[in-house]
Amino acid sequence: MKSRLHLHTINAELVAMATCEDTIKCLAYTDEPEGVSINLIAGGLSSGVIRYE
Repeated sequence: MKSRLHLHTINAELVAMATCEDTIKCLAYTDEPEGVSINLIAGGLSSGVIRYE
């Protein structure tokens, strides 16, 4: 089963979209200051793989 992840701003603007062949079971999101670090989203998939964008 495929999963689709959409990330939106607080104003409902689309930031990014990702599609996975496996089911997304959990997510984690970094929250570092802009311009200092690169934030990412990491997802744990039903296959046991951890994928990040």
